[in-house]
Amino acid sequence: MNNPDNAVDNDTTNFANIQIPVGVAGDVSYNLTFPTLAAAGDTVKLRFATPSGLLDATALGRIEITSFNGNVSNNDTRALNSALLRVELLGGGNQQVVLFRPTGAYNRIQLRVRSLVGALMNVNVYYANRILAAPTITASDSTICAGSTTVLTATASDSATVRWYAQATGGTPVFTGKVFTTPVLNATTTYYAESYRASTNCPNPVRTAFTVNVLQIPPSPAIIAGDTTICAGNNAILRARPSDPSLTIRWFAAATGGTPLSLDSVFTTPALTANTTYYVEAFNGVCGSATRTSVTVTVSTAPPAPVLEADSVGICAGANATLRVTAPVAGVVYRWYTTLTGGTPVFEGNTFITPALNGTTIYYVEAIRSTGGCPNAGGRVSATVTVGTTPAAPTVENTTVSTCSGTSANLRATGPAGATFRWYTQQSGGTPVFTGSEFITAPLDSSVSYYVEAVAAGGCASATRTAVQVNVSERPAVPEVTPGNASVCVGTSAVLTATSTTPGVEFRWYSDAGLTNLVFTGAVFTTPALGANATYYVVAASDQCTSATPVRLP
Repeated sequence: MNNPDNAVDNDTTNFANIQIPVGVAGDVSYNLTFPTLAAAGDTVKLRFATPSGLLDATALGRIEITSFNGNVSNNDTRALNSALLRVELLGGGNQQVVLFRPTGAYNRIQLRVRSLVGALMNVNVYYANRILAAPTITASDSTICAGSTTVLTATASDSATVRWYAQATGGTPVFTGKVFTTPVLNATTTYYAESYRASTNCPNPVRTAFTVNVLQIPPSPAIIAGDTTICAGNNAILRARPSDPSLTIRWFAAATGGTPLSLDSVFTTPALTANTTYYVEAFNGVCGSATRTSVTVTVSTAPPAPVLEADSVGICAGANATLRVTAPVAGVVYRWYTTLTGGTPVFEGNTFITPALNGTTIYYVEAIRSTGGCPNAGGRVSATVTVGTTPAAPTVENTTVSTCSGTSANLRATGPAGATFRWYTQQSGGTPVFTGSEFITAPLDSSVSYYVEAVAAGGCASATRTAVQVNVSERPAVPEVTPGNASVCVGTSAVLTATSTTPGVEFRWYSDAGLTNLVFTGAVFTTPALGANATYYVVAASDQCTSATPVRLP
């Protein structure tokens, strides 16, 4: 061992020399002690040379390096040809540098040179120094949103202080310490951390870079299908569209925080029974919109089912039916259909007057809440309109009837069979004056027309009425007879003469007050030969009408 102190002085150009001559068996150990304890991971840099030119792997394998903590070995011995060491040739004089990373805390290293058969082992040791390991960096979030911070943590030697920079070399530290909370960042930023030994004012010259990716806050999405009203128990379909196709959509139940309910631009809510607000944001994989957009789903309750004035109505063919909802509810619309489900409303309102119907028809009504459009539970309510048969116009025994003033006329309807008959004094409308097939009028003083309609079993009247004309003729004046009292002898005849102020009348002579036994017709009546007192009755007749009161003689 030659000049052992040269490797530990301040001159880096001189050296300590270790030699093992050819043919000498054995080894030489050379220790270099540092003034302070270094942490595991701090690298030892050893500069040495082999002036004899022996630099092959075999020779390097005869040189070993070990670290110690005081007198205790860290058991990390490595031969210089080990793949776990880094050996660099500096050039000139066969000088080399070996970088050795002890596995434990240390303050001494030992270089051991062992003999090599048939060769001179000649090693110059210039110096050894310790290099702090470059820090490794982790981040609480390596990608953040604009306007946020992140925490960078440097893992370094226990004996190292970590300084953070905004540039790879030079500059002033922005922070000193192993845990660095960045300022608020609005753009992607790279920080550089270096290990620094305060006791020697020596940094590791290579800083470790770490880039914090900053993503911009996406704008709020456009709402395509937003605030809406649904019926209780139904789902709502909400739609949003991001401003950039690369963004996604997220739906939440809260304005901030929480777990997304959906990651699709189209969100179908669960069945809702109460008003609910949802919140939507655009998302770039890390950042959501600064403010979520709210969308409110209003839940409308079902109205009560409609109650009809009558659920069955009868009309005649060609007539209209009136269907009516009783006690309509405010804020509720009533829609009428011809189908139990689906279809298009034929009317909207509380009272529905149907079109003219010629066959039995069923209508259906539902109640719809004006806000939300919710129908009543239980489906539509039916109303049946039964259309009765319209009978034919009635037939009559005589369409023209004659009678005398002061007497009644006998009118008779003969068909259709099974119908009832209603008699009127007008061709349409009005109130019946009699119901039945045979109508005996009140005594008449002038001609008049009556009209009869047929009514079927369902109450439907014939479309037209049949007219019956009643012609009323005036009665002739009561005749005058001369002589008023006649006296004759037994066995002889009396001559009676009748006159009337009514011209053209016929005189009829009867032998009884009931005018049933006609004995003569003419103005001058010569009685048969009489054997006893006799009474005769004469009336003036014009067509079928006779004078109101017969003349009694005597």
